[in-house]
Amino acid sequence: MTHYDIILIEDRKQDVAEILDCLKESAKEKSDKYDFHFEHIQGTEECNYEGEEYLFYNESILQTIEQKCAEARDQSKEKIGLLLDVMLTKEDLESNLSSYYPQAELAKQIYFKFYEQMPIYMITSSPVFATQSDVIMGTDLSEQYIAKNALLRYKFKDDIERLFAFYCNFKLTENGPEVDYA
Repeated sequence: MTHYDIILIEDRKQDVAEILDCLKESAKEKSDKYDFHFEHIQGTEECNYEGEEYLFYNESILQTIEQKCAEARDQSKEKIGLLLDVMLTKEDLESNLSSYYPQAELAKQIYFKFYEQMPIYMITSSPVFATQSDVIMGTDLSEQYIAKNALLRYKFKDDIERLFAFYCNFKLTENGPEVDYA
């Protein structure tokens, strides 16, 4: 059985428990072959934004992720991945409301620092991410994300299966990270 630790980086408090519950329920269907464990790392900057509670992140999350990677390497057979919200700061949320192309500066930093070390799947509420991920994130991630509504509200089975397949089929090659969905 292959063990996966998936770290959730999500700032909206209400979404965290729902995301974890949905993923844990979906992981049960794979429990004969895979053992998925999900862990949320909280942000550090508590804020009430437009009536919603958030724990926004700052650059210290980079060190926390690095520490989790080191811990995973120490446990030789453990695989680690990230489920990364695109908008992690108050500025990101504000830019999503005021611009067609929301900024995602911290998520970009995280992605480009770790994408060659572990699988990183994006989660987003941005309606333009599918077509504009290259502008928002600086690289085309249109095949590497799930919309929050697809996961939480509609529970689209195909989208959730694609998320799990991404982690299961991710491998590092001499040409960089690859995912074989076949």
